[in-house]
Amino acid sequence: MKKKLFGYVMAGALGVNILGAASTTFAASNDIHNTASKTQVETSVSHQVSTKQNSELKKLQSQAKGFSIKVEGKTVDQLKKEINDCKDLQSQAKKLGIKPDGKNPDQLKKEINKGKDLQSQAKKLGIKPDGKSPDQLKKEINKGKDLQSQAKKLGIKPDGKNPNQLKKEINKGKDLQSQAKKLGIKPNGKNPDQLKKEINDHKQPQNQVKK
Repeated sequence: MKKKLFGYVMAGALGVNILGAASTTFAASNDIHNTASKTQVETSVSHQVSTKQNSELKKLQSQAKGFSIKVEGKTVDQLKKEINDCKDLQSQAKKLGIKPDGKNPDQLKKEINKGKDLQSQAKKLGIKPDGKSPDQLKKEINKGKDLQSQAKKLGIKPDGKNPNQLKKEINKGKDLQSQAKKLGIKPNGKNPDQLKKEINDHKQPQNQVKK
C-alpha cells in the first residue's frame, strides 16, 4: 500500500515538473517570437524612414544643382538652408536688375554687392535707379559724373541736382561764357551769376550811348 501511494506521489510530481517545463518552454518560445516580431517591425520602420530620407535627399540634391550649389557631403538640413539662402539671393538679384540664371551663390553675392553700390552712387548723382540693370546704371553714372565735372568747370555747384537740371545749367553757363567772350570779358573762374552781372554791366553803357 505504501509502495502504491509513493508511486502515485512520484507520478504526480513528475507530471507537475513536465507541465512546468512545458509552460516555461512555451513562454520562452513566445518571448523569442515577440522579440523577433518587434525586431522585424523596427527594421521595417527603419527601412521606411531611411528610404524616405534618401528620397528627400535626392530631391534636394537635384534642386541644389539647379541653383549651382555643390551637394557632395551635405545633409538634408544643410541643403535646405543653402537652397533657401540661394532663393533669397536670386530674389535680391532680380530686384537689382541682375539675371540670376546659371550663377552660384558666391557669384550672386558679388553681383548683388556691386549692384547695391551702383544704386547708392546713382542716388547721390540724382539718378533714379529703379528698374535699371547694373549696365544701364554704369552708363548713367558715368554721364552724371561727366556732367558734374563740366558744371564745376563753369562755376556751377552740382550738389543735389539731377542730370537734367545740370544739363540746363551747363547750357546756360556755356551760353554766358560765349556772350562774355564776344564782349571781351574773360570768363575763366567766374560763375554764371558773376558773368551775368559783368555782361549786364558791359551792355548798359552801350544801351545809354544808343539812346
